[in-house]
Amino acid sequence: MDEINISFGTPGSDYLSKIFAHIPASNLLPGGEEFQIVLGRAGNDTLNVYDPTSEAPDTPNVDLLIGDLFDNTPEEFNVFSQILAGNLFAILAADIPSVGADRFVLGNESHAYYTNPSAQALTTTDPGGFNQFAIIYDFDPEQDVIQLHGSQSNYVLQELEDFPIEGLGLFSGEAIYSTETGAADLVGLVVSTPEVDLALDGDYLQYVDKAVEGKPKRNKGRRGRKFGTLAQDQGYGIAVDPRWGQVYVTGITTGSLNGPNQGATDVWLSKISRKGRPRRRKSFQLGTSGVDSAYNVVTDADGNFYVAGDTEGSLFGSDDSPNGSDAWVAKYARNGKFLWGQQIGESVTGGFSSTSTGLQVDDDGNVYLSGLAIKASPNPAFPIQDDAWVVKLDSYGEQQWFTQISDPLQPDDSPLANTPFFDETYDLAVDTTGNSYLVGWTQGLTEPADPSRSILQYDAWLSKVASDGTIEWTQQFGSTDEAQEFAWGVDTDSEGNIYVTGWTTGTLGDQSFGSYDVWLAKFTPDGGDPVWKKQIGSTGDDGQLFADILIDSSDNLFVSGYTNGDLDTDELTNGGSGNDYDAWVGRFDLDGTTQWIQEFGLEGKDDYATRLAIDDRRGWLYATGFTEGPLGNVDPWVTKLDAYSGQLQNFPLSPLDGAV
Repeated sequence: MDEINISFGTPGSDYLSKIFAHIPASNLLPGGEEFQIVLGRAGNDTLNVYDPTSEAPDTPNVDLLIGDLFDNTPEEFNVFSQILAGNLFAILAADIPSVGADRFVLGNESHAYYTNPSAQALTTTDPGGFNQFAIIYDFDPEQDVIQLHGSQSNYVLQELEDFPIEGLGLFSGEAIYSTETGAADLVGLVVSTPEVDLALDGDYLQYVDKAVEGKPKRNKGRRGRKFGTLAQDQGYGIAVDPRWGQVYVTGITTGSLNGPNQGATDVWLSKISRKGRPRRRKSFQLGTSGVDSAYNVVTDADGNFYVAGDTEGSLFGSDDSPNGSDAWVAKYARNGKFLWGQQIGESVTGGFSSTSTGLQVDDDGNVYLSGLAIKASPNPAFPIQDDAWVVKLDSYGEQQWFTQISDPLQPDDSPLANTPFFDETYDLAVDTTGNSYLVGWTQGLTEPADPSRSILQYDAWLSKVASDGTIEWTQQFGSTDEAQEFAWGVDTDSEGNIYVTGWTTGTLGDQSFGSYDVWLAKFTPDGGDPVWKKQIGSTGDDGQLFADILIDSSDNLFVSGYTNGDLDTDELTNGGSGNDYDAWVGRFDLDGTTQWIQEFGLEGKDDYATRLAIDDRRGWLYATGFTEGPLGNVDPWVTKLDAYSGQLQNFPLSPLDGAV
């Protein structure tokens, strides 16, 4: 996910906006900031970006929700560029086809979003509720839905033609008003072409009510426990203390989850016993006045734990990227004592905004951190690019070397050495000799797998970086049927072989099962083509988001992902439809043969599995991720499984009881 800051509006009343460009797959897209532009791109996306706990109804906030539009065709890319330039209605002059069944969330079971609770304010200080609302672009009533709180009787529709809104210009489209307070309160404006003519009883308007606990699906998720606030909370990283079996979970919150909220989003970390009991005094929340995120946590043999993410402020020292974010990593003792923290920004990465998601520590306590840096691009077609990087720190947090991933076969001044495109990484692994392996996706790191693709040129890649920071080789790979490949996770076995996982829209393995499939691949330390590739899927939609691949001490391989189908060990069939996604975890041998796959989730909710952690000593496997409600908009969860059988375990986890 890329984050870009822009300004838009009329002279004298500009608003700072953040663009969140997600990957072209099926995603649950949380948010929590004001004036967001959220791009779902291709796939069946759920855009659930509103944070009811941080929105003051008298504070202006307009979120732009774009389900499909971005880079599916050159025409779409041109339309998006016009939107960035201030023409918010450029889409009306284009015929943009839909490339996914999206759900735009304007309310949940307990309340409507973007509303003012004061009927008096809606006729005085906030007339019509125009202080806060969402603009929904490229809405397709044939397959997209808008989720609203309550019932038809709580809403009215109105066509707006050149309606003036201060700071944003003239608006046109189909307006959705909530009338729960007795006064009209704008919650959403649908802007698309051809013009959409909505009806309150249309199947594309989905009404939800009654804040009740989500019902577990058959044999799915009944032993996983959710925790969170009424705000936006996500779980991204999980680790286990190798000696005592304590579990560390980390992520992002817009609420007060383990302490008072400091800004837009905060970092949270919870320490949990292996029996699911919270260690509240060893849990914490930290942040600045801006956006602070945590994406990974690991432990070392001594029980120290390390957390990594990004920050817009001075979380661990001075802010090195005043126009964006710094990557950061911090080390803590087993008892939770802070030992050191480092911010890594523009002076190191060369990017005006940097983030870190890959994190490992070797047997000597050296720390390896990987991420991406967003930079100005020399490519006239698009103003930014990003590059992948890895940095090594010693056990005291001092930098040993920094390496930007580039094509090792090209001289430094070659156009291919640092491509003016998008080259991203989200995971790394370190072997026993200090070599690090990074994976991600690229638009041109080396040679494309399928040169016939016009614009969506995404291939997976794997790089080996020697212990001194030298790039030994980079392998770019993908299918050749005009498809896309993204790599999310990497790990090594006891022999030093490398295993990578990701998703594809084509045939990367032996066969394709549906629109999106997960794949596994094995490489040797010498590089070259994969030893084998395997594709996993159903007739539904099977993908990954901040997913993981993990190899235990017995060389068992574990993978996480999501699906709206039905993944079975032998028959990967019975695909689902819509936006009801389950999390899943699977075990495979080193030949890629499936041992078991366990799905879990809540009925009617989107559930995503992110990272995994193994307790080798006791044979437990832990997974974390996030789900839609019911505590809040988006909540984290932790599930415990038997690593041998895949059986879900009783895990009475409720680490955040009483959180708001």
